[in-house]
Amino acid sequence: MTIPIKEIQNVKIIEGEGFFAALDVGGGSQTVQLLLEYGVEVSSLSPKQQQGQLQAFRSRILTNPAINGSRAIAVAISDDFMRHEISGLPAPKYLWEVKQVVTFLKIDRGCQPEKDGMQLVKTAPKLDDLLAEAKDACIFGTKMKSVIKSPNEAGIEAVVKQQLALCRRVMAKDLVPCMQIEVDINATEKERCEHLLCLALIDSLQSFNASEKVVLWLTLPNKPNSYLSLMGHPNVLRVVALSGGYDQPTAYGMLADNVGMIAGFGRTILGGLKVAMDDEEFTKVLTGTCDHMFQASRRIAFQSGMLAAMDQSIAANTMQSGTVIPLLQDYGIGIDESTTKLEVLKHAHEMRLRMITSSSFNGSLVIGALLDEDTMTRQISRLLAAKYLWEQKSVVPFMKLDRGTLPEKDGVQLLNLKDMSSVLAAIDKAKTFGCLGVKTRAVIRLPNASGIKALVVQQFEVAGLILSKDMVPFLQLEVDLNSPDQGSCERILRQALMAQLRTLKQGEQVVLSMSLPSKAGIYNAFTEHPNVLRVAALSGGVKQRAACDKLAGNSGMVAAFGRALLEGALASQKEKEFSATLDKSIKMIVKASCSGPEATRAPSKERAAAEAAA
Repeated sequence: MTIPIKEIQNVKIIEGEGFFAALDVGGGSQTVQLLLEYGVEVSSLSPKQQQGQLQAFRSRILTNPAINGSRAIAVAISDDFMRHEISGLPAPKYLWEVKQVVTFLKIDRGCQPEKDGMQLVKTAPKLDDLLAEAKDACIFGTKMKSVIKSPNEAGIEAVVKQQLALCRRVMAKDLVPCMQIEVDINATEKERCEHLLCLALIDSLQSFNASEKVVLWLTLPNKPNSYLSLMGHPNVLRVVALSGGYDQPTAYGMLADNVGMIAGFGRTILGGLKVAMDDEEFTKVLTGTCDHMFQASRRIAFQSGMLAAMDQSIAANTMQSGTVIPLLQDYGIGIDESTTKLEVLKHAHEMRLRMITSSSFNGSLVIGALLDEDTMTRQISRLLAAKYLWEQKSVVPFMKLDRGTLPEKDGVQLLNLKDMSSVLAAIDKAKTFGCLGVKTRAVIRLPNASGIKALVVQQFEVAGLILSKDMVPFLQLEVDLNSPDQGSCERILRQALMAQLRTLKQGEQVVLSMSLPSKAGIYNAFTEHPNVLRVAALSGGVKQRAACDKLAGNSGMVAAFGRALLEGALASQKEKEFSATLDKSIKMIVKASCSGPEATRAPSKERAAAEAAA
């Protein structure tokens, strides 16, 4: 069965890693300014010739190998360029069939004159005819621009109301509307404008039915993560960042502070390009800009932050073992022999719920969360836990494959895989819940080479099952910190992992999670490996300060702390005190994760090639 193109494009818009490029700028004085910056002498050119030069400039950008679907998600174009041909194909058809890039059509003719601190959309004449033409041309969606210059509540509501009316006309033609609402970077009380805009958008989106979706293209906000609630809205496909006139370094810095937003820059992508450049130099400059935009828009592989380990469990054989009991006791929950398993699970869920719903816990610093199966089956604010984490907090969810470990043999404890049907069902469950990946766990206690090799081989066998479901394996290979020879265990583990990583295909990636090593830097080689998405560090019961100090000496490792994360947090604390304690812990751990020259590394050429292939 052939999947409709729009359905494929819809998935790319929602899930694609990369950026939006605004190449719809132009018309009148804007065309002249763009051409002058590009190095074209326009004084002797007629308006028609100027337009021809602009089309040639756009075509040169879009046919360049730097622009492709592995980095560029979508491009906004003007209606005259929609009718333009590239390599014998209509531009939208070329962009999708050759480049795998989705197109949005600009349907405004600029903005109306300012009134009440606002500039409403000036729509194109014969809009319905233009929308029908766009539909026939394989355009995915449309873009229309408004501008906010002051915190006038009624004016902002009018902007959103007009955009909403245009959205309905666009959706009636089976196109996806992109609401570009620019808060002028010089606006009076810009932060308040952004707050009012967010409230107005949330209010207006309530009138949408479940199948009606929009893209929001908004100016980078003064207060980081001001639009986090919009990213979790069921009617919003993506929130794209408009640079709005900020210079490149400022725009990239602000984008990095706004989790979940992706770059959607126009003038930024054109910066530094000159008509006199030969193809090699043109490609070099454009590639550099695209790389910056791509990396600034990425999530799990490169974002600074930490992983929250919230998957502590009860041992199958006894209530008084396992990892959740001591955590609850540290939190101030009394556990004794009379406490039932259901009561422990209830206490654990309440503790995790309190963490997850805290204002301190969000995707700006917490990249991902590791949860057990029980928590995954529970709801938070009427959403399943994984869905809540991603849609409301922009935190990537992983589910722990909790089947326990086998008794120690050859110095290791393997994952319990006796009931493979249960293991496979759990992996399927994680995918159904909406998890990015599945975590497995095995323990190394002695430097036994054959035992450690068997453990690593088993972990990669399970990784293969997880990869086959299009999910990311999170392999926790825990060296017991009480091992009589931790250093030898780590050296053998490193060698076994390197050998097993060679069995993975190009594009297959795993997260490796290991105990904080006895020798700093022993796992550095994995941080640049093309088959390793991220290298995480377990605190292993070490106190927060000591764990952070040790982590800071291991460049490229990111914290995956549980007990150390909750240190100092108590069930008896009021919400303000609890949130402040959690906030302090998160910031301390993230600071340690970002220490060292490679902590927020750029990808190696080998790694970048592997990810592009994926």
